[in-house]
Amino acid sequence: MKSLRDEGGNALLEGVGFAAVAFGLLLTLGMNALTLEREALALQSIARNVMRYYALHPGKEIADVVALFQRDGILASESIQVIFTCSNQDCVTTGNLYLLELRTEELNTKAFGVIVE
Repeated sequence: MKSLRDEGGNALLEGVGFAAVAFGLLLTLGMNALTLEREALALQSIARNVMRYYALHPGKEIADVVALFQRDGILASESIQVIFTCSNQDCVTTGNLYLLELRTEELNTKAFGVIVE
């Protein structure tokens, strides 16, 4: 009878150990997902703010404006690829549509705007 009790105790210990490891893995996965979502929201915020700034100051270099908004955020150490296109040759005429795409290694976001005046 003594050996049956020992086996029962080991099974309980193994079950608790497995549950602790599984919970740790689930917690780590959840934290990684939250970090990625936080970075995605930061990249989207940078894109929107750059478009607002560019609408007010269309003569500025777009890569410099991206760097300006990037330097104080959580993506300060990330390399951001900037793709900027306009509907006309010059990007400063009224009614011109422009599209900004920002990319990192893991993330991608787009924003668009219109030059009003």
